[in-house]
Amino acid sequence: MIKTKSILTADDHEMILNALDLLLSDSVTYQVVDRALNILSIKEKLHKLRPDILILDLNFQKQNVLDHLIDLKKISPSSKILILSSYDAPSLVKEAFAKGADGFLLKDTSKEELIGALDDLGQNKKVIGQSIQQDFDVSSFIDHRFEDHAALSSREQEVISLLVEGKSEVEIAETLFISKHTVHDHKKSIFKKLRIRSHIELIKYFYNQ
Repeated sequence: MIKTKSILTADDHEMILNALDLLLSDSVTYQVVDRALNILSIKEKLHKLRPDILILDLNFQKQNVLDHLIDLKKISPSSKILILSSYDAPSLVKEAFAKGADGFLLKDTSKEELIGALDDLGQNKKVIGQSIQQDFDVSSFIDHRFEDHAALSSREQEVISLLVEGKSEVEIAETLFISKHTVHDHKKSIFKKLRIRSHIELIKYFYNQ
C-alpha cells in the first residue's frame, strides 16, 4: 500500500493554489492537506501539520520569503521545501538553497516535472527545474553543494566545479595554471573523500546533494 505524502501549498494568489490542487488531485502518492496565503499562516500551519513537503512561492505581498526560509526549516526540519517561483536568477536560486530550500521550480513547470520533483525530494535529492538548469552556471552553485564537506580544500572545490562542467584534466590544468599531474592528484583525493569511483558518480553526487 502506497503511503500518501502530505503537502502544504503556500502562495498569495489563490489561482496558483487552485492550479496546484488540480495538478495533484488525481495523485495517489501526494495529497494537498492545506494552503496558506501569508507568511504567518505558513508558519502556523507548518508547525501544526508538519507536512512532508511545503510548496512555496517566494513573494508574499511584497515580503521576501527568503528572509524566512531558515525559520521555516527550523519549525519543521523534516519537511522538504520546494520553491515554486516566477523568477530564476542564479543568485536567487543559490540563496534559496543556501537558506534551506530543497528544490526550485518555475511556475510554468509541467505536471510531469512537478511530480518528478516531488518524487526526487522523497529520495532526499535536491531539485532544480530543467528550464533553470539550461541557463544555470554550475560553478555559481558548486560552493553550496559542497560547503558541508569541510575536508575538501578550496582548490579541490575548484577542481570539482570544472569537472562537473565537463572539463578534461588538461583543460583544468590550463584554467588553474597547475600541472595535469596535480589535477590528477586532486581528482583522486576528491574521489576518495566523497567515496566515489568515477566522473559519472561525481555528476550524480553533485545533482543529488
